[in-house]
Amino acid sequence: MTAHWIASDIHPTYFVYPGSDVRKCGKAGASRIFDSCRGIAPGESYRFRFDEAGEWGVNDHLEPRLIGTIRVFSDGNHTPALVEGLDASIGQFAGNISGFVSSLIPKDYEKVDVASVLQDDSEVRRMIQELGLPRTVEKVATEVVYAHAASECHAALHVVGNQAYEVLGAQAFGQCTAACFSGCYHGVIERMSAYGGERIFDEIRSVCGARATVFDRDQCFHGAGHGFLTSARYELTQAIDACRRLGEDDIRYWCYKILVL
Repeated sequence: MTAHWIASDIHPTYFVYPGSDVRKCGKAGASRIFDSCRGIAPGESYRFRFDEAGEWGVNDHLEPRLIGTIRVFSDGNHTPALVEGLDASIGQFAGNISGFVSSLIPKDYEKVDVASVLQDDSEVRRMIQELGLPRTVEKVATEVVYAHAASECHAALHVVGNQAYEVLGAQAFGQCTAACFSGCYHGVIERMSAYGGERIFDEIRSVCGARATVFDRDQCFHGAGHGFLTSARYELTQAIDACRRLGEDDIRYWCYKILVL
């Protein structure tokens, strides 16, 4: 029997349940995120109280293909969420002030410690703005793999991809690379999917179709397949349908390719 690390969708950043983020593990307030923050061994238990009504995806960080859905219903008398929401608002306000002040201080992002930047979404966005997305991906991939492992780098580039979409919109997808198992592509698709709608397919077709070479174009659509599979929580039928909706057969081929490996 093996341990299971219970967490909110989406692997590997786990931010879908409000307030959750794997980067908060081991820090103050970690008990309020939907994340066990470690493997739960056979015989152990993990408890979490949901204060937000809705339908929430759950997966195993150690085996992401193990997934489930938790439905939370409101009884109309839910004061804890109001109290915690107030605490969160105060904390967010303080964080915004801190972020504003730090943004006024010039910083050489070529020299900063990547690990510290990755703890703060606003810092990630500023690094992308200062260095450009391709250099940011290269720097994160090099430093995180050197210090940790390729799997850690993949999660780190999910974060970069998430924030790159906030900075660059759909153009971020066209600037990602396949570094660390296409983590940047995954992160961009993950954030694009959160906005929903048909525009995601039009945006991918437009951005990938504009790549300079056929090879780059094909790798871009291949990256879309990676992202669709992750966003679909490894449900092949959903990922295949997403690839199909991209259009022409040669486009579908490269998108499908990751699904049959």
